[in-house]
Amino acid sequence: MANSRIRSSHGEPLPPLNQELIVDEILTRLPVAAAVRCRSVCRAWNAALASGHFVAAHAARAAAAAARHPEIVFFPPTERGVATSFYACSLPVDGGAAPTTARQLLTVGNLAGEHLLLSGKPCRGLTLVFDVRLSEYHLLNLSTGGHVSLPPCETAEEIAPVVPNLMLLRRFPLELSSTGLGFDPATGQHKVVRLFRNIFGQQKCEVCSLTASGEWRWRRCAGGDAPPRFACHVDGMPPVALEGSLYWLLHWRSCADDGSARDRQQHDAPILSLSVGAERFGWVRTPPKLASRIRHLTNLDGSLCAVVHDRLVDDVLLLVTWSPSSPSWSARCRIDVGSLPRPIRDELSGEREIVPLCSVKKKILLATSRHKVYAYDTEQGAAEEVFDMNRFVDVPPHRSESRLLVNISLHEEHIGPKLAGDHWLQVKRGRDRDMVVGRRWEASPAYQLQLEEDRDQDEDFHRTREAIMQLAFPA
Repeated sequence: MANSRIRSSHGEPLPPLNQELIVDEILTRLPVAAAVRCRSVCRAWNAALASGHFVAAHAARAAAAAARHPEIVFFPPTERGVATSFYACSLPVDGGAAPTTARQLLTVGNLAGEHLLLSGKPCRGLTLVFDVRLSEYHLLNLSTGGHVSLPPCETAEEIAPVVPNLMLLRRFPLELSSTGLGFDPATGQHKVVRLFRNIFGQQKCEVCSLTASGEWRWRRCAGGDAPPRFACHVDGMPPVALEGSLYWLLHWRSCADDGSARDRQQHDAPILSLSVGAERFGWVRTPPKLASRIRHLTNLDGSLCAVVHDRLVDDVLLLVTWSPSSPSWSARCRIDVGSLPRPIRDELSGEREIVPLCSVKKKILLATSRHKVYAYDTEQGAAEEVFDMNRFVDVPPHRSESRLLVNISLHEEHIGPKLAGDHWLQVKRGRDRDMVVGRRWEASPAYQLQLEEDRDQDEDFHRTREAIMQLAFPA
């Protein structure tokens, strides 16, 4: 029998490879999908690549790379009956050219992109996807294709449409619920937490977690239901996950710091927090005199970020941050949109939602509801467009603006836990060669006219929605 050991060109056997060196220095550099496939090489590799040590080492390398070259995930607002694909691409932060290619991560055959809401940046590899139209929740690992659909949850109350034609509730139901994905470091388990008001007017908090039998099940929160009147501002937008807790911004017109009915003159509305591990509620006081102008919360570089923006008062975007280790709020960045040169000024002024993604090299990346990303230089006070979804996928004119928040989020390469999968979602993982080449795109006059008409309708829709929210929850 021939000697199975590999020999060098001189006929001498090569020294045996150091398995630890291969795992720690080579396999940790592979993309998540490739690293997971390597588990099938042999039992030793399967054990090594499934270990907590390897998962942590791989995540650390991926995080270091993302800090230098951030990567986003985006999905087009496809209509019902059309498959939704998720794509990823790296963004330039050093003045380089805009990305020319994007790689296809997943294609889900039975999810309509126009009704999807992501939980934000992945939580230890998992992303919570909320189908607003069907009130269904799914967990996805966008890197590996792992997925599971959560069991049906109790029906939440919908805001009764006062003017249904203007509200367009047939396409965008306003549900009194808010659901987030968190991670309990003590148990190493993910938890899905849902705050909602049911059809009987009862306020509830439910948790969906993995049971000993390997099934995901809903149960009552161990800390009990949320404080009174929490449902005054839970309209489907997800909370922010940060350092083992979830944070919800409550409606400033209706809630006091203790969750009770508030005084009309009080303007420092609270932020509701929940410890994912202990499942205990708490409060975070918002910045003084700014609460009424906070659009939403986000996770910016590991801090809780309040986005302050009121176009009716001024055209200034203010980012203020807070963290549990430093409980006072601090101003992170002030963007005077009106002082920016055209056409950037006109584009940002027309955006309904602007969501900070991260900061790299003194630049803050801002995702918008019109499917773009801008890089704002905090030193120079200048902004540039670094991504436009229209250059990669076809976005219908009447979907030129996201109906929910934004269709763009940070992408995170993380192996994450193994998901059992199910028959509800038709998931197909993209292959290495499934690349989308960006194109030079210029709108035709007819398309541009239709785009402007749809934007006017969007403005009417959002103004009417805010008016109805005030009627539903008066001061």
